Amino acid sequence: MRSLPAVCSLLIAIAATPASAYEVTVEYKVKVNKLLVYGTGYVQHSDLLGFDLSVGDVVTGYFIYDTTTPLIRDGHDMWMLYENFQQSVVFENAPGPIDLSYHAGLRAWELDVLDINTHGSSGPDGQATLATSFVDEGPYRPLNFYLPAENQWSNFSPSLSSFNYYHQGELEVVGNMTSFRVVPVPEPSTYMMLAVGGMVLLAARRKRRPS
Repeated sequence: MRSLPAVCSLLIAIAATPASAYEVTVEYKVKVNKLLVYGTGYVQHSDLLGFDLSVGDVVTGYFIYDTTTPLIRDGHDMWMLYENFQQSVVFENAPGPIDLSYHAGLRAWELDVLDINTHGSSGPDGQATLATSFVDEGPYRPLNFYLPAENQWSNFSPSLSSFNYYHQGELEVVGNMTSFRVVPVPEPSTYMMLAVGGMVLLAARRKRRPS
């Protein structure tokens, strides 16, 4: 463990660097209220996605954007974001997240509320859309038409929303957002404490080993 002091010094230097506040991750929860199997109709349960999916299940969605990327105007009161934008969803019984960053984008309307419509696809397998209104106590007025920074989302609360996921022209999943939160970005000092703690435990374990 001769390199421990040097590694600790490096981690301390990293911790002294301010955390990037440019990337914002919004996590939302959706309750499935409809499952439509094309050619069959509405069902209560389906395994067409390769796992069990039922009405009442929870979908966790994420969209990630960079606050330094400006929205591009496309028509009256409508703004778009395609660069530095990612999206994914996680179904309750799925083995992992579905990346929807292929052809992903976001549209926003500047009215008395912040209307957001996200869309993305995972290639030929599926695509998802989220349309929701975030009510601001303000009301919302974007500065130079950038999306809200991490600390600005505290003024918002979700209003009417809809979630749709389409899979291979076979299945449509429909739901409504029940909650959302901004995922905080860990400070570099948090990483430093975890790393130093792990190295201390490793050093203690090696010290206890018989020579």
